[in-house]
Amino acid sequence: MILAAAAVLAGGGDRPAAAQQACAEYTVRPGDTLRRIARRAYGDEERFRAIHDANRAVIGPRPGAIEIGMVLRLPCADGSLPGTDAAAPGDSAPMPADAPADAEAPGTIGIAVMAGPAPLANPAQPGMGLLVELVARAFEAAPSGPAPEFVAAPDGFVATAPALAGGPFAIALPAWQPDCRARRAGGEDPCRGLVFSAPLHEVELALYAPRGRRVRPGAVCMPAGLIAPPPDMPGLLPEGAAAVPAPDMAACLDALAGGRAQAVLASPDQVAPQHGLRPLPRSRRRWALVAVAAEDRAEAVAAIARLDRALRDVLRGEDWPAAVAAALSLWRQRRGEGG
Repeated sequence: MILAAAAVLAGGGDRPAAAQQACAEYTVRPGDTLRRIARRAYGDEERFRAIHDANRAVIGPRPGAIEIGMVLRLPCADGSLPGTDAAAPGDSAPMPADAPADAEAPGTIGIAVMAGPAPLANPAQPGMGLLVELVARAFEAAPSGPAPEFVAAPDGFVATAPALAGGPFAIALPAWQPDCRARRAGGEDPCRGLVFSAPLHEVELALYAPRGRRVRPGAVCMPAGLIAPPPDMPGLLPEGAAAVPAPDMAACLDALAGGRAQAVLASPDQVAPQHGLRPLPRSRRRWALVAVAAEDRAEAVAAIARLDRALRDVLRGEDWPAAVAAALSLWRQRRGEGG
């Protein structure tokens, strides 16, 4: 399922300009939430509940689960629905066309969606990935504040404090949470001026080497499809070790056998007993994908706090863990790596 809130067109293309009235049918467009539809139709975003109640057979029990292309009936002023005898078109003011997708409209907060590990984040695809759906669900569950406006990050965009403090985007995602105690080359503080959300997605990674062999990795094989920070992320690889890309785990095993690598970076579910590998001591670590904002941009910091308050409930919901597991399994199968 793709949430409409998550599917703003990459590149900020114009949305349909036709006006839309309440007391009429409405086709869900990219970027829509029920709150946004209610705000434009009635001037009151709290009317989203009336829209949801009128369309439960289409939407289902969760108001945040609207999809692009759904046809909704917007209730009339007297509570009747379009298509009934009591309904009269024009009972409410017209719904104005949206602002361009790359603008932060009143009552919204701009969120830049950067390229990340597929299928978690891909701004070039409809829906932009699972993490955008997760954040959309969280904001829908914590509605007291601006609605998220997801936009594909422009080429070359980097989520630094200066870019987020004064640019068009208040928040960016996904970003790998850095170790704030670590320093980049030249002594740069990777966390200076930034605030981070609670984890949107976590992965456990470790360095694996052949059993019975004492190694000091100078080259680490990284199989394609591994959900992991970039190789230059401080703390990911041993100091001075080089990353050796490979198309899959089998190629990494060949690299180990041929001496082209001394260890493999992998998640526990990628390592099978028949591989004959063991995790190296003190190499196991959890890495988190987060949303990030500039600490001196008050509305962004408030939005991160609002996101955090709702994330736990969404992440622990009945359907979310299963949805993530199924999506990752399908993606790996399509890559030919198995489940």
